[in-house]
Parts: sequence; structure tokens; C-alpha cells
Amino acid sequence: MQLNRILKLAGAPGGALSEEDLCPDEHVPLSQRFGAWWHGEYVPKTVGSRVTPGSDADATTASAPSDSPRIRFVQELWGDGFLEPGGSAAVRRLFAEVKPNSKQSVLDITAGLGGTALALAQDLNLWMDAAEPNLDFAAEARRLARSCDLDSQVPVARLNTTSINLPDKKYHLIYSRERLFAIAEKTNILSAAAKALRKDGRLVITDYISTREGGLDPEALRAWSRSNQSVPEPWTIARYSRVLEQYGLKIVARRNMTKEHQEDVHAGWKRLLKTLRGNGSLREHGDEMLAEGDMWYERTCAFDAGDLALWRIIARAVD
Repeated sequence: MQLNRILKLAGAPGGALSEEDLCPDEHVPLSQRFGAWWHGEYVPKTVGSRVTPGSDADATTASAPSDSPRIRFVQELWGDGFLEPGGSAAVRRLFAEVKPNSKQSVLDITAGLGGTALALAQDLNLWMDAAEPNLDFAAEARRLARSCDLDSQVPVARLNTTSINLPDKKYHLIYSRERLFAIAEKTNILSAAAKALRKDGRLVITDYISTREGGLDPEALRAWSRSNQSVPEPWTIARYSRVLEQYGLKIVARRNMTKEHQEDVHAGWKRLLKTLRGNGSLREHGDEMLAEGDMWYERTCAFDAGDLALWRIIARAVD
């Protein structure tokens, strides 16, 4: 069942990849048939001596990898520094209408593993701030920044979501990528971001949005919660609008990006399965792949059912 889910995520027919393809030893448990392929031979994509943030998942980083199997796995799936699909192409889409530049003060308020911030800093020569609520993610983001020689350019701080202390009116741009749906203290983050924006500054958010006014269908929410690392609470667009307006922010643009996002999801899993078939020796850590596959399968089912969508919201500080 779990293998079929992963095949569907990759857009592959059920017979395209068999368990024998993944591991010829029938005595190895299924949970171990997906190997720790990140220990194999890879060719890192570099700029000079630095690893490019968000490079394809064939890449490795210069310093020791994270101790977390899941953090290692998601970077194999989506690319160095990313919890989200799409890599650098998704970063470009995120800022297609709001173009950061080196004269602006920028904050990534939910930096994840740091890939978006590091890609911006490297591509646009930004000196910016990054904050991340999850201790393990923040540590990995700092490790990756060091490996890219960007740790002074993109300092990553821990964000305490229950008591956020940001400087008033400092930033021209604050953004968050696909994290707020899983954070209970969304209003704290949005309120702090609004206070930290300069007048006419922009808040850019991509987030999973419930298309039902009353929230996700209870059965869909239960299925998604079972496979998620945290209990999700996606808001509706209407609720986002109300809360942002309450904090002095006016939505100036919004776009449903579900189609592109799903294409990124399928492309990532397809590439990963191709890598697995070519690797030939799959040793351990299959649990992470199975768990991640379950989560993304339930998420794409919610997309297909029309209950969930990925939206980009751009709001302007009017006070």
C-alpha cells in the first residue's frame, strides 16, 4: 500500500517499479528497502567552492550532515536546504511580483532548512535575517549556511512563536513558505510581522489553504493529521484576509498555485525513484521515505478532492 502511494506521487504506473527493483533481498523488511542513498556517490553542484543552496537532490553539503534521518531525507527529495518541493524554480515563482534587492531589509520568518533564504542571499547578494521555530531545522539551516560561506550574510535565529520580539518598522519584505498551516501560533507570527514591516513593506506568504469555510472535511483532516509531523490547521482565504486586515495589512495580490505545486511534488518523487532504481544498493532509513510518502499522498488527495489548495498571498503594510 505505501509503495503504491509513492508510485502514484511519482506519476508512475503500479508496475513501473517493483519491490525487487528497490531491493533484491526478500528477507530485508519493507521499511528498510529504501536505502540511505545519500551515503552513495554524488556530484555536488557548486559556485566556486560553495554548495549551491537548493541544488538538485543529487548534491551533498560540505559539512557533516544532520543527525535527523528525516532532515537528511527531505533534502534528498527536494534539494539541499528545502522542506518544500520546487527548489530554486519555486523560489523564483514566489518572488515573481515582489522582487527583493540588495538595498532592502528582508526577513524569512519561517526559514525551515534555510534553502530559500540562502538562494536569495547568493543570487541577489542580500544580507538578510532568518528565523525558524523548529530547533532542529534552525540548526540545519545554520549548518548549511556555514557550508556555503553565507552564515554571516544569513544569520539564522530561533523564533519563539509564543513570544516574538522583532524590531519595529525594520523590514521592507518579510516572507513565509508553506509553514504557517502547521503552526498553532499563526496570529502571533502575523502580528509580529505586521509590526516589523516598514510602511508599504510587503508580506509574502505561501500556505496551504482550506477551500471550505468551515475548514477541511473531518475525515480528510484526520487522514492528513495521521501522516503529518504536526497537526495541521489550514486557514481559509477569508480568514487570512480578516486577520491581516486586523493587523494593518492589505492583501494586494493572491494567486492559487496548486497546479505548479503539484507538478513540483510529482517531479521530486519521480526524480527520487529514478535515483533509487539507478543506485542499485539501498541500505536503510526506509521509514523516512514511507512516512514522507504517506504525508504527501494524503496532501495530494486533499488537493485532488478540492479541499486544499496552495495560495500565494501578498499583503502591504498600510500603517
